[in-house]
Amino acid sequence: MLIGLRTRDLLPALLKAQCRVCKVVLLLEDIHWLDSTSEEILSALIEIHAPSNLLVIDTRRPEYVPRWDGDVTTIALKPLNPDDIGRLLLSRLGVTALPDALTRQVTERAAGNPLFGEEILRFLLDQGTLRVASGTADFVGTMGSSDLPASIQGLLATRTDRLPPEDRALLQAAATIGRQFDPALLSLVVERPDAVDAALQRLRAQDIVHRADGSADYVFKHVLLRDSVYQSLLSGRRGELHLRIAQALERRSEGRLAEAADTLAYHYALTDHNDSAFTYLAMAGAKSLGVFSLDEADRYFAAAVALYERDNNCATDALLVGILSKYALSSNIGLRVKRMGELAVKFTPQLNRAGDSHHHVLFLHHYVASLVWSARFEEASQAQRALSAMAERLDDPRSAAYALVSEMSVATYRDPTSIEVFEAQRRRTEAALATVDDAHIHNFYFAVLGWDQMNRGRVLEARAANKRLMDVGVLMNDPRSLGYAASMNALLAMLSDNYEEALVDADRGISIARAPFEMISATTARNSALVLLNKPGAIGEVERHMAMCRENGWALFLAGPDSLLGIAFALNGRIGEGLRHIEGSIARREAEGYRGAAAWARLFLCEAYLDIICGKGKVSLRVIARNIGTLVWVSLFGPKRIVALIAEVRANPQYDPNGHYIGRAEMILGLLYQVKKKKALAVRHLAEARRILSAFGPSTAL
Repeated sequence: MLIGLRTRDLLPALLKAQCRVCKVVLLLEDIHWLDSTSEEILSALIEIHAPSNLLVIDTRRPEYVPRWDGDVTTIALKPLNPDDIGRLLLSRLGVTALPDALTRQVTERAAGNPLFGEEILRFLLDQGTLRVASGTADFVGTMGSSDLPASIQGLLATRTDRLPPEDRALLQAAATIGRQFDPALLSLVVERPDAVDAALQRLRAQDIVHRADGSADYVFKHVLLRDSVYQSLLSGRRGELHLRIAQALERRSEGRLAEAADTLAYHYALTDHNDSAFTYLAMAGAKSLGVFSLDEADRYFAAAVALYERDNNCATDALLVGILSKYALSSNIGLRVKRMGELAVKFTPQLNRAGDSHHHVLFLHHYVASLVWSARFEEASQAQRALSAMAERLDDPRSAAYALVSEMSVATYRDPTSIEVFEAQRRRTEAALATVDDAHIHNFYFAVLGWDQMNRGRVLEARAANKRLMDVGVLMNDPRSLGYAASMNALLAMLSDNYEEALVDADRGISIARAPFEMISATTARNSALVLLNKPGAIGEVERHMAMCRENGWALFLAGPDSLLGIAFALNGRIGEGLRHIEGSIARREAEGYRGAAAWARLFLCEAYLDIICGKGKVSLRVIARNIGTLVWVSLFGPKRIVALIAEVRANPQYDPNGHYIGRAEMILGLLYQVKKKKALAVRHLAEARRILSAFGPSTAL
């Protein structure tokens, strides 16, 4: 996948380098044919990375609407006016003047479409209604409604129907290959391969096909012409041609079938050879996944799965599980958690029948991850137990590594262990990983390790794990590692109350991110920093982020923003609403089983109470009047509530007694006792807070 990621960054890098020395014009024709990966690269180039002296010009059909914004000007190409049509006719006929009747009638019938105008000329010449001799055009008669096909498709069909049978058969075979076709491949498909060159020359002379620029291939004059020929085929003949083409491609591609997998999948899918179609769809999906074209990979995997559902004889259970493991990886990277859940439910019988295998382990690993991203922690724990048991039965290092890393991930949320148990598990996991060459699981491990350490409040250990992830990213030039590491740096900066630094790191993570997981992680960190900085519009940003997470089933990424939304309400004068929202967030995290996030929300609530009790910040009389009930309640009962909340925070076995969260809890208690004039308690708790927090470096908390 790293090769694919680097390739995606190559075009912007080359353009930037060229733009440093001169102005650059990038011309892209027919972008309605763009694959999703190219569209994503072009979108990023136009919206984010474009140098000021780069001009991108593209042509497209009107029904295709690009998804990019930015400094874009759209110029609609209108139908040709009568003068333009007249000049086109003169050019095509090679004459200096035209009969008025011809100009008038072609202009009227072509309706400004140049292809239609050209084909009308061709039709009239073939019919003898139009003659050209000695540089003069002679138009005989008129065109009635019955003289000319009513549409461009009809004109094209009429034209190809008049071809000799052998040329029409060859053209149909060429159309089945595609708009652009290799004459050598065509020779392997037709009945008379020795006659291909002569037939192509005849078709070229009739302006039906022409040579592709810089290639030995031929191209149909227009895609509509290719479509007209292809649609003239009866279904049986069409399937026969697709089969011949597929088998010829297999012979030509022996030893490098993966290179032609997408083309083979296309042709076999249009035959009744479903087993071959399934095989090549799986291969094409794996090929796209390998170059990080996630949308393309998903399209192939989805087509293979749909084919299996129509005909479950096209693949064995083992082959199906193999493609499901790759589909699961693509779904996990793309954060398509709903689809991942659908796959797990739909194919449970086949997975069970297939039994233990490394592919089954991979599928379960990605399924567990998707359940975690959905905050379905109890289900994730159950699936994890099945994964661990299978890996133990298989007794191979790679399966063991996947199971152990996955187990650490789940434990961070659902079943937090003591530090001693965690350290023992970390040593087992690293021993297993030492024998495995798999970039995905190594990077996932560093991400899990850093996240777990941060959840425990072990800031130094979290920074060290994140540095390892960043070092791997630099060494391997891996934007996924670097993007996630940047978002983790943002979260760690927030623990030190360095919110401006957190915002910079989060923005860096967003700019580097190449997959939805890193993007949503960095965006979550950014929204948190916006709230804590009380930036204008922060509430709207957080609410939009949360709506997107709910829509996509990314409940895990709601945990932090959900609590901070309450803080944002309070900072904007909606104090009672804000405190109630934080209380609701605590309840929601407890219901999910995410004790760590519930504890964070408790600390947020304690600090909000403390600010009210201390009278921190200037509050207008209007805000006081609107929140008087809440302010009175907090003044009376807030201190007792803070003590109770801190006791619940301390009860989390995941927290390091010398970690950030316990240090924060000590600070809150010390400041509370300071306000309550309990000097000895205040000094004791503040001294303990300073001892703990000073170990993590500079912080405004100190």
